[in-house]
Amino acid sequence: MTGRYLTPDPSHRLGESTLFLSRLLLESPQDLHDYVYVANSPANFFDPFGLARWKGYVTVHSGGEVFGGGVLIGAFESEVHEGKKATVVVVGVMGGVTAGVPVSVTTGEITLVTPGAPDPSDFFGAISYVSANAGLARTGGASYVEIGEAKAEDIFSFQYGFDAATSGYVGWSFVVGKQFYEAGDVKGDPCK
Repeated sequence: MTGRYLTPDPSHRLGESTLFLSRLLLESPQDLHDYVYVANSPANFFDPFGLARWKGYVTVHSGGEVFGGGVLIGAFESEVHEGKKATVVVVGVMGGVTAGVPVSVTTGEITLVTPGAPDPSDFFGAISYVSANAGLARTGGASYVEIGEAKAEDIFSFQYGFDAATSGYVGWSFVVGKQFYEAGDVKGDPCK
């Protein structure tokens, strides 16, 4: 008979000290859970492709009437993978079509996924950005982005900034900063 365990076997942690576990819980609680790769819910989610998740923000400065262009700036941090996490900063240049106000600036929180283990170089490459938003200070609408191999996990909305336009842009992104860290490193010292 075969089955699916819905709880991990805690026996591999029995030898760890209480002090270590307390520190780990405060500094990096996701390391205590064996199901981070499925958002800590193995009964509801699965990850057959081994995707790495990155959380962060995307800021888009764009403008134009009918034809336009823009700059995309993003900063992301990966989930913990094999005791490490990564950060990446990207800048992209885009061009395309737009309808609405001639200038907009928005910032939104987003989760992206990349294939395999977290690798900041996955953010280098072609950009696709589609957006339909309206508002001042807090905009409502929908946006979707792909940056290199990184793809938005879902459509994101409720961004901050000024926008009243529908836009579709393509372009190219460049990785301008990247680092790897130990998962429990609160100071953010790069791994050696």
